[in-house]
Amino acid sequence: NTIFYSVILSTYNIIIPLVVQAMVSFEKHPDEGDKQQSLYINIALFRWINTVVVTDLTTPFLAKLGVETFDMMNSVNALLISEMVYSPILKFIDIGGIIQRHYHAPRAKTQELMHDNFHGGYYSMAERYTDFTKVLLLCIFYSPYYPIIFFFGVGILFVQ
Repeated sequence: NTIFYSVILSTYNIIIPLVVQAMVSFEKHPDEGDKQQSLYINIALFRWINTVVVTDLTTPFLAKLGVETFDMMNSVNALLISEMVYSPILKFIDIGGIIQRHYHAPRAKTQELMHDNFHGGYYSMAERYTDFTKVLLLCIFYSPYYPIIFFFGVGILFVQ
């Protein structure tokens, strides 16, 4: 139950930058710095609310420190492990790149269109910073309940 919840949250945290990039593409930005700033603000708000606030609000007050499977500490543990293992694996696999190289490239009409499918992954500074601030906020928010969370946070940041 808690592992499924954490995998869903981690998957959502990976999908949300794609949605936000589509939203930001409709905005006018004079340069790349303003675009990255808008991306950072939008992605950070979505990820902070998704990771920290929703987890806290969906847990009843009496279930914060218990040992049952639905208690908040078990949910936070599963979320930390998911962020340390599941998220980096999904980023490493690069499903979108595999689809481009193995599905779209062979079906391209011209050689130039085929070569366009073989570029590297998109690297967004806004997404990298929101990954960092999401883990930092998670650690700071839950540290009164779970002081060892900072060691998990260092591990997550090292892996990412």
